[in-house]
Amino acid sequence: MKRIVAATRDPEKTFVREIMSKPVIVVGPDLALEDAVKLMFKHKIKKLPVIGGYPRRLVGLVILTDVARL
Repeated sequence: MKRIVAATRDPEKTFVREIMSKPVIVVGPDLALEDAVKLMFKHKIKKLPVIGGYPRRLVGLVILTDVARL
């Protein structure tokens, strides 16, 4: 929202690549939750994609607010 509304961009004319965080930080499903949280704090991200399987694809998402509820 900050990168669209606050920057007064037109959402219909903005591509995802223009506003996405780079580089994309991803983890595998076998990473310990504690290590995932450390990675999230280190990179100041709230959502961490989990990539696995073959072919590699999105299998889940670790969200900091969900972890805080635990």
